[in-house]
Amino acid sequence: MLATPARTPQAPATPLRPISTPVAKTPTVATIRARLNNIWPKFPLWLRDAPFAVAWEMMRIGVHCKVDLSTLDMDYNPAWATESGIEIMWEDLQRYDVEKPIDPSDASLANPRFRNFPDKPAADAYIAAVNGDFKSRGGMVVMVAQLVYNEKPAGPLYHVEMKPLSLDTKQCRLARRFGPDRFLEILIPSPTARAAQHSKMAGASTAIIDWITGGQHSLAGRQWRAFYTKKAGFRTPKTDVFLLPHDPKPIQTDRIHLFAEGGLNFMPAPEGDDAFVVDERETPESRTEFKVSQMLDWLLQIKMSEKNRDQPYLKLFSRIHLGLTKTTSGYVFNKDDIMHQAEDLRSPTGQVMNDGIGRMSLGVARHIRDVLGHAEIPAAVQGRIGSAKGMWIRDVDDTDENNIFIETFPSQRKWECDAEDPHQRTLEIKDVSRELSPSTLNLQFLPVLEDRAIDKPKMRTAIAERLKKDLEREFAAQDNAFESPLHFKQWLGQQFSTREGRVSRGYVPMMGGIPEKQEEVLNMLLTGGFDPRRQEYMTGVVYKLQQQKCDDLKLKMKIQVGKSAYIYMCVDFTGTLEEGEVHLGFSNKFCADNEGESFTLLANRDVLVARSPAHFPSDIQKVRAVFRPELHSLKDVIIFSSKGNVPLADKLSGGDYDGDLAWVCWDPEIVDNFHNADVPTEPNLDQYLDKNKTKFSELIGSSPVPQGRRKKPAPVNNDQVEKAIYAMIDKSFQFAMLPDYLGICTNFKEKLCYSLNSVSNRPALVLSSLVGKLVDQSKQGIIFTEDKWADLRRDLCDNLRLRDPAYKGSFMMDIDKIPPHALHIVDFLKFKVGIPAIAHHLKALKAKTSTNRDDPLGPHRWDPDLVLFHKNIENLTPPSTSMKQVLKALKEALEPVFELWQKETAKRQTSPPSPGTAQYKARVARVYQAYQAITLESLGCKVNPSTALLLSGGTWLADAGEDSVFALLKASATFKYYYDRHNTFTWTMAGRQLCVLKALATREGRLGGHLTVSVPLMNAAMSTDQKFVKQYLARQEGNGGWVVDDEEGEPGEYDDY
Repeated sequence: MLATPARTPQAPATPLRPISTPVAKTPTVATIRARLNNIWPKFPLWLRDAPFAVAWEMMRIGVHCKVDLSTLDMDYNPAWATESGIEIMWEDLQRYDVEKPIDPSDASLANPRFRNFPDKPAADAYIAAVNGDFKSRGGMVVMVAQLVYNEKPAGPLYHVEMKPLSLDTKQCRLARRFGPDRFLEILIPSPTARAAQHSKMAGASTAIIDWITGGQHSLAGRQWRAFYTKKAGFRTPKTDVFLLPHDPKPIQTDRIHLFAEGGLNFMPAPEGDDAFVVDERETPESRTEFKVSQMLDWLLQIKMSEKNRDQPYLKLFSRIHLGLTKTTSGYVFNKDDIMHQAEDLRSPTGQVMNDGIGRMSLGVARHIRDVLGHAEIPAAVQGRIGSAKGMWIRDVDDTDENNIFIETFPSQRKWECDAEDPHQRTLEIKDVSRELSPSTLNLQFLPVLEDRAIDKPKMRTAIAERLKKDLEREFAAQDNAFESPLHFKQWLGQQFSTREGRVSRGYVPMMGGIPEKQEEVLNMLLTGGFDPRRQEYMTGVVYKLQQQKCDDLKLKMKIQVGKSAYIYMCVDFTGTLEEGEVHLGFSNKFCADNEGESFTLLANRDVLVARSPAHFPSDIQKVRAVFRPELHSLKDVIIFSSKGNVPLADKLSGGDYDGDLAWVCWDPEIVDNFHNADVPTEPNLDQYLDKNKTKFSELIGSSPVPQGRRKKPAPVNNDQVEKAIYAMIDKSFQFAMLPDYLGICTNFKEKLCYSLNSVSNRPALVLSSLVGKLVDQSKQGIIFTEDKWADLRRDLCDNLRLRDPAYKGSFMMDIDKIPPHALHIVDFLKFKVGIPAIAHHLKALKAKTSTNRDDPLGPHRWDPDLVLFHKNIENLTPPSTSMKQVLKALKEALEPVFELWQKETAKRQTSPPSPGTAQYKARVARVYQAYQAITLESLGCKVNPSTALLLSGGTWLADAGEDSVFALLKASATFKYYYDRHNTFTWTMAGRQLCVLKALATREGRLGGHLTVSVPLMNAAMSTDQKFVKQYLARQEGNGGWVVDDEEGEPGEYDDY
């Protein structure tokens, strides 16, 4: 049983201070180890009876505010574990500041302690955590923390930042079995990254990794142990949170997964029961101690199977990811319903032709449809079951909806699994095939398409025409949006998706009186009745959004090809397709954008298939699309032939059928001008690459299973296996956190191909092969060092001068000085086609959104509807002296708030905060807090009872706060006095109330409709009904009063308007 820490003596309440660590003139590994001893914040014993979700959020507040909660003399409040618990937490902490203030004589301490609270967790996430065992509607509550380097030479090596509880719509197998609350993710700067501190110090990275894997970490009252890690990309540290240098460079980050082995209120595990597994019915408040080694043995069944122990430990470690993949629980099979095939489909040369794919019954596919709530039965599902992963396609020979079975093949099974636990027999759904839509052309495909073009100028022209058409459509939609507010609402819904943020939070996050996101600001103002053609604040937001989008288009051009789609690759188990043939049918008409064509299937035509990333010239293949009646039920997937010597998927950048998407193009101007390249012979890279082949069995000293022989499982020593599991974790962390050369080699290869304007030269082929191997580096145990990378560069291109691609930069390139044959295709498309069109559009948009005071119909800052409320109140002042005093005091109270705004956001500051950053939001929050503090009581006016009753709205509105009559008056006054002095201040403070005032004053509500209100969750659930907008506008514009309802009507049925 884990020891319960002794109660910490209460000390004077103080903010967190770094624990002093001796600083050597030259840091040593011993210094690094010492600075790793005090990373985690202390847990306050007054939280020991709090639910874990409450403890997490309270600890997060303490960390954010830099307050050591263990020094506070507080008591747990059960109200914190309710739906409004976060607000009550904040109120209690602020009250504590008032009742037990810090000694004002100590200038080094922040006073008050709790001034700026962190972002709130999403309401549904917090409710699910305190009331729903960290689960909600098939999803799970996720906990994430981040470690950021401490730039100071003393104190903890890392700062801790705890993220708010968030809700993921899916769960992983391990969370389903052991509870989401037992899993924690930590983001940490990679200890071995070149940009990492102490990267040049021998042994420093090993010391940090040893600290990560060598024992338990205490956070929020639980003891966590690391068990898996994976690269998490490059991230830029937040300069405004930890006072880092102003412009730090992005650094490679690792994601670490930890498991709660024990903690406060955990029950001890039974002694001497080696087969013990915790009961899955346990709740977050009644957990039992359970080790990481036991959890991983449940997943990988190491003790049970000698074959599993005989795997390379790095490959076995990589399989942990299957247990962490976020999925939807699909179907729990009986053991007899799972058919484990002994052999894969093989070609005459012995190659596996169905790598990663098996079949399922129609009944299973139907059940998956029902679980996901889809209308169509999917042809294929990507998922996991037991130790198997990949795709499962419907068995075309099975027509009985009540038939239940699924089959797995050796290429799908990653370890031996006895499937005794129902969780190991559950089909976990990662994704399914679905209705297809036109796709954009990946820029990586462009050099290959040009390389394989029969007529290269013609190929370049065809792609340029599609880019032009795509931009013209984009800009035409923007221009059309200004026809009316409803047109604008339609355009906004098409261009900007707000669903993900709304779903994760359950409300629209606000920054002061307006939403945080600019597109949500426009949504709110449109809903309030504002016209984007008339209100200057709206047109300013529109221009910023479109400018940002155009900047994105310049950096990452999106070329839409109407006759193309990304489609799951599957294999023909029936054997009806010949080599070089594919089958593709659509569940609904595939509309090729505005090109006027639609398709139900592709037959008797050539198509291109490709897989991203495309490195070799052979990574795009021209094949023949045919229709086979035997495969007609398989829709929205592309079926590849199982005949030939090499699977088609393998020709596409080494792909397989475990969930890879193919880009399929049937645009004749592109397809007919393309001819295939042979798959190149793989170069020998043995002199540059080494491999770690150590097996797990070697970590426990047992002998591997001889090839071709089976023997009864030898008895294993449980203690030895446990030690070997922890050894596997430590060694795998050390390997996984080695410098990542995949991105470095990919970028180098891109520069080389750009400099030579060729993708088919020998250095490019060698580098493409290297990149293909490095994709699976951690799983395959490939060792590639900085010295070997230098050797390879010297051997391949020692005398070549490589240039950075111009298309990756933000500067304009003068392409007229470059000969056409030497101009890279992406440079041509960006600088000759894209940027000029974008610049012309932005110039026109600027003219349309700029204020012209001589144009009464153009955008203006002034809006009489917003001062009408103040004017009506002002009209009461002659008979009401107290009302006159209120208006005067209100005007005077607003000025200090405006001065605070100027101080907090002034551009003349040395380093003003950028809008959207945490620092900017924190400063706005301070101003907004001062704005909210202006109440009728705070004005100090002596008002008569009738005036007080009017401004409070009566007893029933006395606590309405932001919705009170006084709040509307304050907003109207804010607009009257500051709309022209500082538009952003006006709307950021009073935006929500200004929408209420506009809605009350609008004339549309008097035409038979009525104003409506909504609670935050319902507001978040609202979205633009594109069909309603389309049909309503068609009616208004007189384009036909008979409109087909595609969703509810049958063919031939119409709605009569």
